Amino acid sequence: MSDYTVKECLKEAREAIDRKEYKQALEWCQEGLKADKANYTVYVFIGLASTHLEQYPHAEKAYLKAQELSPNNPLSAKGLLDLYTKTQQWSKLADTAKLILPSTSDPAKAKELRGKLANALVQAGRRAEALDLWRAQLQGMKDDAQGSRDEARGLLINIADALAEEERLQVAKETDRRVAQKMKEKERAPIPTPSAASAKPSASKPSSSSSSSSSSSSSSSSSTSDNTPSPILAILSTLQVLPSGLIHAASPSAGGAGGRVLVLGAPPPVADEADLLRTRL
Repeated sequence: MSDYTVKECLKEAREAIDRKEYKQALEWCQEGLKADKANYTVYVFIGLASTHLEQYPHAEKAYLKAQELSPNNPLSAKGLLDLYTKTQQWSKLADTAKLILPSTSDPAKAKELRGKLANALVQAGRRAEALDLWRAQLQGMKDDAQGSRDEARGLLINIADALAEEERLQVAKETDRRVAQKMKEKERAPIPTPSAASAKPSASKPSSSSSSSSSSSSSSSSSTSDNTPSPILAILSTLQVLPSGLIHAASPSAGGAGGRVLVLGAPPPVADEADLLRTRL
């Protein structure tokens, strides 16, 4: 049994929150629970103080308990909306907003809540639900002669953006599938190897009398070796997906004995080779 009344505990907790002394506020809330274990406001204060202390699971539990005690009281719902926004739990935010939207009678607050709901649905990847919400808003504006043209234009832009993003994701998904399929097919096939001339080892160290000619030959061999494509590029070249001009055939003298060597014009980083494949597909 607490030595304080619930009213006294709530007063002290409120003042502690105003002073940003959130740990002290929690202590007063615990005292308040000793006096009344089912007090709605105490749990709301616990949720608020815990959110500021970044004790998010504790805050969520307190807000949900408050909502259970008084489902129609908006304080706990508002606390959950702020909590889920701060922690970017978009799906939970959307579910909470959908739950309290029907009971929101103030037009301005309902409009703000619909905006939060639509944004949360998009962030959660639930674009179909966001589209339904925006279409319903547009239909409502048709029935309302005082509907704002700017608001309607904004809703149409949102719908167009959502549809474009959905299409982009579908294309990306299909592209990834095709890339994976192509790479699996190439893994089963032998990887092309450089020509025998380019793989030919360098000659032994020349004598002093022929140093200049040997140096020229060594330089040519080094150039050929440096221009040998990596296994990944070899695979990409056989798929014929690299842009024109990125790989070209060197002159016969570069490969030696009429051989052809793949030479990179402006080699990209290896990390971008998969992107090249995906773009061309």
